[in-house]
Amino acid sequence: MAKQPENKNIQTFHDTVLQFMMQTNGILQRNLERWEDEKIRQYGVRIARYGNIAQAFVLIREGRAEVEFLEMCIIDGKSIYNDLDAQFFMEWVESGEERREQIVEEVLLPHKLLIRFLEKYKQNKSDQKSTSHSFKFHSNLKHSGHDQILKFFKRHPFGSNNPVMTFLSILAPKDRCVILEELYNPNGLDSILNDKLLLAYVTSGRPEFAEKVIEQAELNGESDLNIWGLRQKLDVGLAPIRNRTQRVSIYNDFLGKSQDLIELEFLNLLIDFCNEHYE
Repeated sequence: MAKQPENKNIQTFHDTVLQFMMQTNGILQRNLERWEDEKIRQYGVRIARYGNIAQAFVLIREGRAEVEFLEMCIIDGKSIYNDLDAQFFMEWVESGEERREQIVEEVLLPHKLLIRFLEKYKQNKSDQKSTSHSFKFHSNLKHSGHDQILKFFKRHPFGSNNPVMTFLSILAPKDRCVILEELYNPNGLDSILNDKLLLAYVTSGRPEFAEKVIEQAELNGESDLNIWGLRQKLDVGLAPIRNRTQRVSIYNDFLGKSQDLIELEFLNLLIDFCNEHYE
């Protein structure tokens, strides 16, 4: 078994990530009124990426980090590093030796070390793991509310009721990712589940995971026509932002129109989920 990293090192990395996240949030808050929406969005995404990486170190410390989640965090870390490298490039070119060393030692190098640590730990985990790719990229977000929805699909097979598929699509993308990853069989051939999981990844801003769904479907022998259909959905874009009230209103509207017992059961389940887990 691979040697586990010392908790002291893990805590140091975790604290470093939190420090960068707070610094980034401070910069964002100070410039909210004068920045354009796109730059505000970029900083918001960077803060969310730091949050994922911080969570990774918590899970590593507890011995619960999954390879797929680590892979996502490595992607996040590289994205942050590339953004910072581009952001500081002109300043580095125009600066003297002292400022250049400061940029490297205080900004770029710590991010590079974070990435290398995660890559090494992920490789150690991968060496221990002989099972097929499980697609559990969002396993850290799973909670008891998801369990109730998963129990519903044990009673009513996924894809057997078209309106239920529509109702599910109204949940936040990350919740759909959690649910669909639990239902997904990487060695199976399920065109409907492939479609819904791919859309959940794309609309949550994770097209790189959607590509993996297509790769796995091809390995499993999915038809060329269905593969083509999946590829057409890679550019769907992000899901609309809805709060709890908006989602519950949509579900209540469906509730007033449906007379199907299975649909009514699922709608009431989703309304309870929204009321408990959304703001």
